[in-house]
Amino acid sequence: MKSKIDNYKKFLPFLYSNLLTFSELLSLERRIKDPKMRMRIYKALFKYPDSLHDFLTEIIDNKIKVDGILPKDIK
Repeated sequence: MKSKIDNYKKFLPFLYSNLLTFSELLSLERRIKDPKMRMRIYKALFKYPDSLHDFLTEIIDNKIKVDGILPKDIK
């Protein structure tokens, strides 16, 4: 890999690379029934610096907004 690393000059990682655990993925599935809403939240999570739990809590508390997601959509 080291000999090839110079070929990757324009590598741009995600600003916040949230790696979800299996438990968090199950939680997301159980808390948000609609798959389209799940994907909106999952996509928006990549712009959020903290955990999935904190993200959902802030949506419920109306501290942040995600298009198409209402606090009542999250159980």
